[in-house]
Order: sequence, then structure tokens, then C-alpha cells
Amino acid sequence: MKRKYFNISILAGISLVLTGLWTGCTTDITLDLPDPEQKYVVEGSIEPGMPPFLTLTSTVPFYGEINFNELDNYYVHDAEVIVSDGVNSVTLVEYCLSEIPEELKPLVAEFLGIALDTSGDFPVDICLYTVPDIFAGTPAFVGEIGKTYSLTINHNGNTLTSSTSLMEPVHMDSLWVEPHDDIENDSLVRLYVRLSEPEPLGDYYRYFTSRNQEGYYPGFTSVFDDKLVNGISFTFTLDRGFNPAEEFNQDTYGYFWKGDTVVLKWCRIDYPTFDFWRTLEYDSGTDGPFSSATIVQTNINGGLGIWCAYGAAYDTLIIAE
Repeated sequence: MKRKYFNISILAGISLVLTGLWTGCTTDITLDLPDPEQKYVVEGSIEPGMPPFLTLTSTVPFYGEINFNELDNYYVHDAEVIVSDGVNSVTLVEYCLSEIPEELKPLVAEFLGIALDTSGDFPVDICLYTVPDIFAGTPAFVGEIGKTYSLTINHNGNTLTSSTSLMEPVHMDSLWVEPHDDIENDSLVRLYVRLSEPEPLGDYYRYFTSRNQEGYYPGFTSVFDDKLVNGISFTFTLDRGFNPAEEFNQDTYGYFWKGDTVVLKWCRIDYPTFDFWRTLEYDSGTDGPFSSATIVQTNINGGLGIWCAYGAAYDTLIIAE
């Protein structure tokens, strides 16, 4: 058992009747926190014409010490990972990106939606599970619209399961940009889209954007449902997806630049996928001592995380200089 110490500064709004003074106090609180149970964390996906990709890690103690130079210690290796569409199944193979041949790195980067650094390497070493014939041209096991994909993971006597449905993609009617409201920022533009949302009620979506082939990134709020727009055509804006490796700039967040080539990846998803990303993004966007706790939903039985199918549609827009 580890003992943690906290110092909490409390502004005491106490009106002292005799003096009329306000006072502040500091209280030392000692908390005995048990070691947390270590759990598996899954992040996996499949989309039309693409093989499944999955990372498998273990949880990090919230109050523990984290050495970011040793993050590879949290990857779970040598697991049996099986994906099935109810008829065919495939056992995934583990690859670490640092071990991939040089000529295959651009292909893997495209699959993962990440950008290579200036030296042609991946910015971080990721270990993932995917199909064994990933480098043999067209993989035999890829996502097909309308199918449900089950996931089974076995490791050290533990079993994790999940399933997800690959929905029919919904395409945008049109994409265009409008200039920044401030004329002094005339190099920045805002992305607009028009969508005819289909019947019936109960569709869920997630989006990503790619700027100049720099990888696909979601916005801070990347998931939507059709409760207010079911069956209608409407126009709205989408923020440029944010690369977490970049420094956040409030003045340019959400905007694109003139001359950019933009690819919008608009994904139709099932409800468990929507619920996971909705709760995760809400939790990531709330902090401070008075924020309420958020329980991030998961569709992984026996673990945490998400196994999701993206009914992805892609649209490209070249922004004029």
C-alpha cells in the first residue's frame, strides 16, 4: 500500500462576527490509496477494405510514477487476438513499428493515419496487432459493410471479448471553406460541410481530417448523433483535427490554411463506439477541482477501451491560394 500526501489550499469564506475578517487556511490531508488493479486496454478498429488494427496495453497507476522513456513496457505482447465476421476469422500478428522494413513504413503510416517524421521514421514506436499478410499486397481479411466483427483476446489466462458493426457510409453533399472573420488572419479558412442525414433516427458519426497528408486526426469533439438533424439537409462547420504532437495554438485551432489539401474522413459508427468517444472526450475536456467525474464507457468485456468499426467515407478539398 502506498501513502500519498496532498496539500489543499482552501479559501474559507467565514464571516467572523467580532472582527468582520475573512480568513484562509491550509489543511494537510493524508490519504492511503490501495494499489489499483491492473487492467487491459484495447484500441482497435476496422473499416471497409482495410484490415483490423489493434493496440493492447495495460493500465498505468493514476498516482504512480511514469517514465515516458519506458512506455513500451505497457504494451501487452504475445497475446492471442482473433477477429471473426461470423464466417471467416483471422488470428492477428504483433508488429512493432521499429522492426518494420524501411520500404513498408509509408504503407503502415497510411493504414494508421499518422505521419512519419523528417527522418522517415515513426514519431513513436507503437506495437500493434494486425493481419499476418499485411505486407503481401491486398490482405485477405478486410472490413465489409454490413458485417459484425467479434473480437477475442486471450493472454495469461485472461479473456477479453467485444463486437462491433460496420455501417454503410454516409457521404457529404459538399465541402467548401469560408475566410476567417478577422481580415488580419486572411490566410486562415474555416471548413464548411453540407450533409443530407438519412432516415431513420439513430445514426452516429465520428470525423477525422488530414491536412497535406499529415495523418488523420479527430477534433476535440469528434462524435455526433442525429437527434436534432434526422432526415434533413443542413450545413455546419468542422474543426481541423488536432495533432497531439503539435503545440496547441488557440489562434489557429480548428482552421485550415489557404493552399492546403484537406481530406475529410466521415465515419458512420454504432452506438457503443459513439458512447465511448463521447464520454472520453467529455472527460478529457473537463478538469479543475470542482469538475464532476466522468465514467468513460467501454465495449470491451473483461477490459477497457474500444473495438470499433468505421463506416468511412472520404472527401478531398484543395483550398485555393
